[in-house]
Amino acid sequence: MKKLVSVFIIILLLITITGCSEEKTTYTVLMKDNNNPYSYINNGSVTGLEADIINAVADAQGFQVNLVTDENADFVSCSSDFTNGSEDYDYTSPFYQRGIIFTTPKTSNITTYEQLINATIGVTKGSFGEDFATQIASQYNLTVKKYTDNQKMHKDAQNNSIAGFFEDELVIRESIKNGENLKTFENAEKTTSLSFAVNKDKNKDFIENFNAGLEKISKNGEYKDIIEKY
Repeated sequence: MKKLVSVFIIILLLITITGCSEEKTTYTVLMKDNNNPYSYINNGSVTGLEADIINAVADAQGFQVNLVTDENADFVSCSSDFTNGSEDYDYTSPFYQRGIIFTTPKTSNITTYEQLINATIGVTKGSFGEDFATQIASQYNLTVKKYTDNQKMHKDAQNNSIAGFFEDELVIRESIKNGENLKTFENAEKTTSLSFAVNKDKNKDFIENFNAGLEKISKNGEYKDIIEKY
């Protein structure tokens, strides 16, 4: 009996030592550093919606992530914001549906597109807002003013230089939270989904791990908590 106990203790010690020596898989992921509230640098670390999602997924699935903003870094995956849907990449399951929303001065009575007939509205050049405004411009006889600086666009609306503008829904929510005298329509126009990308036919383990972790945090309520934070 003593021999059996001794053997059992030795096996248990070996299992414990082996378990302690195992290191978690670490993935380096590229994020944008000036894309508040999706991803940005705060006190030297990458934070924002995308960072919160991938950190929660990593915790749930048992891997680690190293979030970087240097495009010259040796990264395994990147935010789909970098790829514009290119077929040269494989993608994880989408984790957020982006949208644009029409935004007006807080004192404005405009609540429908029909009230914008003959108005001048703002868009950020090269944005989904510009694409959508171009589509509806003839229907409402809109003059579309294109900005390269969205903060200037925000200020022009607050000064009533334009009737309003199309902006990313989370971006404008953050601006309003920070005190800008603006308000939005109730409904956003859907644009693209956010996901993480890897090179075509490479790093399939990352996609599998991320998708499994995303499913876990969706089921346990953590995903909902993160989205509601923004």
